[in-house]
Amino acid sequence: MVNARDAMPRGGHLRIETSTATLDESSAPPGQDIMPGAYAMLSVTDDGSGMDEATRSRIFEPFFTAKDKDKGTGLGLSTVYGIVHQNAGAIWAFTEPGRGTTFRVALPLHPELVAASPGPAALPPVSPGHETVMVVEDDPQVLEFIRVCLQGAGYTALTAVHPQDATQILRTHMGPVDLLLTDVVMPALRGSDVARIARRFRPEIALAFMSGFDPRSFRDDLALPANTVFIAKPFSRDTLLSGVRDALDRHSADEASASPGRTNVP
Repeated sequence: MVNARDAMPRGGHLRIETSTATLDESSAPPGQDIMPGAYAMLSVTDDGSGMDEATRSRIFEPFFTAKDKDKGTGLGLSTVYGIVHQNAGAIWAFTEPGRGTTFRVALPLHPELVAASPGPAALPPVSPGHETVMVVEDDPQVLEFIRVCLQGAGYTALTAVHPQDATQILRTHMGPVDLLLTDVVMPALRGSDVARIARRFRPEIALAFMSGFDPRSFRDDLALPANTVFIAKPFSRDTLLSGVRDALDRHSADEASASPGRTNVP
């Protein structure tokens, strides 16, 4: 919260939220481990100056600071990191220059609390897929995780780290592309821009979006189309596949309702 305040010298919005989530090893951020189970999630979001990738990659290092010497010791986030991991948790940072920052902390729920609370709704069993999904994600590790999950469930995965590459694939791919799954906040084109371009070439494509940022903090240039699926990071394999299936099925239902019914006459 202190960092958020300093990142918003002219004022801004600070959002603090709690929730629960079921996570597994696939949900862990790079270099951090996480045990499968139920977690309490703490999210702190600001709409301040944000950080570039070089800064973000070092924020948990002891004594590293991007502030002036009289304003920061470089021990705040490293202390947070230590507390979280001493309690078998994990911490994520989602940020981009000019787009603000979201920190998410996951801490394991006490067994008695898990037994006493209904917890997050159970996901439906993962059904195998056969469709083709175009995935746009600027983090190569996350992109590879998504690719492995999709292919393991029977989908064909087309992947792109750069949005421009995705638009080229959508233009030239000879077969069908049933779904566009794209990150929302990326350095070049935004997810909403990629979606608009995708529908120029493939008007019938379904859409799904993912981000570590809270969609309520998105400004107009990041606004998502109505009635599209949003998958919050971090996500597990089952959460990802459930969101993909939901997006495809929802789009199919919308297409069916928009088409006039046909009656077969013997």
